[in-house]
Amino acid sequence: MAFFGLLKSKEKKLVIKWEKDHLAMVELAGKIMTAYTGGKLVVAKNHIRELGSLASSHVMNEDIEFYKLMKHTQLDPSTITSIKDFQAGFKKVKLALLTFLAKYGKEDVPLTEEFFEEFSEIVGVLSERIEFEENNLYELLKVR
Repeated sequence: MAFFGLLKSKEKKLVIKWEKDHLAMVELAGKIMTAYTGGKLVVAKNHIRELGSLASSHVMNEDIEFYKLMKHTQLDPSTITSIKDFQAGFKKVKLALLTFLAKYGKEDVPLTEEFFEEFSEIVGVLSERIEFEENNLYELLKVR
């Protein structure tokens, strides 16, 4: 019988995957800043592309899985409200992030001081969102 305790719910598995994605995104953001401030613009550009790919995959996966959870799972009303609030609040940030990464991931777009200022702002906003997401929404899904 102890074997069944080792099984994790689908929601818990998703949260573990998403938390790993968050960690990888934070690490890539740090690598981008280090490379940029060190004058290694080619390295920074490569990390921007990596971050763009990871961020795109992550947000698409979250959108799909949240949709499935709300349509095909018996969630309590407060969890559904939390998911909807998160999606609504993150929509503009998500679009800004993906647009930014697509722009600066292009070969012909230089990494200027403007890039660094925008990137620093985006990293700040994303850090807050990740913290909110993990401490609120993910906590609700872990207990399922």
